[in-house]
Amino acid sequence: GSARLAFVTAPNVSPYTADGRYNIIGIDNAALRNSFNQIGRNSNLTNSGFVNPVMVRDLNVISSQIDQITANINAEIKFFKGLYLRSQYGVNYQIGEDKTFYNALHGDGIQTVATTDDGLAFNVVGKYNITNFQNTLNYDFKLAGKHDFNLLAGHEEQSVKTDRWGGSRSGLSDNFFNEFQGNFTINNAPVGNLITENYILSYFGRLNYNFSNKYYLSANIRRDGYSAFGPGNKYGTFAGASVGYTISEEDFWKNSGLGKVFNNFKLRGSYGEVGSVSSIGNFSSLSQFASGQYGLGNPTLFFSQAGNKDLKWETSEKFDIGASFAILKNRINVEIGYYKTNLSDLIIDVPTPPSLGIPGNTIAANAASMYNKGIELNINAAVIQKKDFSWNVNFNFTTQQNEVTSLAPGVPEIVGVTQLERTNITKVGYQLGSFFLVKTNGVDAATGRRVFVNAAGQEVLFDFSNPTPAQRWRFRDGTVAPAIDLSRDGYIAGNALPKVFGGFNNTFTYKEFDFGIDTYYSLGNSVYFGSRSGLLDQRFWNNTTEVLTRWQKPGDITQIPRVVFNDNISNGSAIPNDANLFNADFIKFRSISLGFTFPKSTAERIKLSSARFYVQAFNPFTITNYPGADPEISVNGASGLAPGVDRNTIGQARTINVGFNVTF
Repeated sequence: GSARLAFVTAPNVSPYTADGRYNIIGIDNAALRNSFNQIGRNSNLTNSGFVNPVMVRDLNVISSQIDQITANINAEIKFFKGLYLRSQYGVNYQIGEDKTFYNALHGDGIQTVATTDDGLAFNVVGKYNITNFQNTLNYDFKLAGKHDFNLLAGHEEQSVKTDRWGGSRSGLSDNFFNEFQGNFTINNAPVGNLITENYILSYFGRLNYNFSNKYYLSANIRRDGYSAFGPGNKYGTFAGASVGYTISEEDFWKNSGLGKVFNNFKLRGSYGEVGSVSSIGNFSSLSQFASGQYGLGNPTLFFSQAGNKDLKWETSEKFDIGASFAILKNRINVEIGYYKTNLSDLIIDVPTPPSLGIPGNTIAANAASMYNKGIELNINAAVIQKKDFSWNVNFNFTTQQNEVTSLAPGVPEIVGVTQLERTNITKVGYQLGSFFLVKTNGVDAATGRRVFVNAAGQEVLFDFSNPTPAQRWRFRDGTVAPAIDLSRDGYIAGNALPKVFGGFNNTFTYKEFDFGIDTYYSLGNSVYFGSRSGLLDQRFWNNTTEVLTRWQKPGDITQIPRVVFNDNISNGSAIPNDANLFNADFIKFRSISLGFTFPKSTAERIKLSSARFYVQAFNPFTITNYPGADPEISVNGASGLAPGVDRNTIGQARTINVGFNVTF
């Protein structure tokens, strides 16, 4: 990827030769040498082991186009006062076309060194059809002037269908072509083919009750069915209730000193269950076979998925209690609460022994549970409210404690894998996706060798320069030691999930000008800086400037071991170690904006209802001690099993928008 190329490509090697040709890595293919020499395919080799990103950028073509139609129609029937029926039908129809072309001269389009089937194009077209049908019957009524009721009964169903197909071609006959419809000599097996669907059917009901704006009660229940589950587990029933008490409406409160301090004070609590299907595939309950080709086009049928008919709904059991109040004539509003969420029957891929012959050596099962708990605080304040100037503040704060409480029988742990290594582990009694690394203890000042610590607490020095691999690991006394192994010697080194997170936002207005600062923060977690291990790797590619602090002579005190060519162990590339684990606390400025709203009289003169000019910067800067590009990063995306790994990734983009909003 682009980030990896930016990290490892030598900064003093130009993407072009002196005569303007691309400076590229060649392939020693005599049949192609003469035809491709005009752009330097087999000359001016950089020998770095990586492609020239400029040439790839210029000659490869990758595009994606989505055409989308959304439509909704609704109708409402009022039977009598307070009772009405509302129906709504919606359609979201998309056609997406992905086109990819890899040139035949350099990069991913080079297929092999022995044949001439270079150049590759593949197109994938997908149709996505989502329909949603909702019906709700509402009844509002009041009794004795103080009892307010709202009753709701509803039905909803949603269908999602995907129909996708594609083709692939290789063996480009002429470099003039850069698209699928060009002249290729080989038609490959289809790519991207998929037909799948899912269906949700729900019935639900809700009761809201309010007595004299003092006492509140809400109760709900729903019955949800999902097509992906087996026949006996398709449906789940989930219910919840909440209560509220506006104590500030009581006479004793109003007549006391509290009534003068608090303008409004409300107590609340709730408990409920929610079902989730986010972790299940459309046909995970079914065992599946797939077809393919073997040898010279011979058709095959093979076991591709072991289904689990016992899969059922994941459940979130949620409890919270809190209070909200206002002071200083409602200029400051505060909400504070405690929450705990127990997540049970989580669907995960449970490892199976290879001897069972299960595809991928895993099977999906309701095999884990965990909880999240903490406190939440939210403050809204109108700090200054003047005729020409105002200042409004919002501050929120959430603590989070996460712990895995169970895994499947016979599964003591689940290892999280990134692109290149195992960095995370999920175990009972620890946080989800905790970092699992080998312990280190700096660099030996006498020899410049990395000091590892094994499971027994013994220090083991590593010397890659020893020609015999078995002799490279030694104890402090010089005797040969067992090689460090992550599975045996690793330990839980830190948490990937923050302990505290929140935001702090300010909005200022002065006459027609407005100025906003939106910040958020995260505290108490770490990031595994895997990119650093690659940037200190002693193979043939670029290093970070941190290597300048390496050990060079006896007595040097440093965290970077001596340089040994091809040593990819000492700094963590082959064995993830805790020297690459860093605190990831940050305060981020999500956006800073400045706007000017034209006076109404000015807007009306140019036939506008309103007009506003603005400049807005997204992600302008971050306050952090994390040495990488961005502490809010994960090469695995939102993965629960392997979060918080920075491995050959780039930070979030910084964007500046200039705009003009008008209303006619």
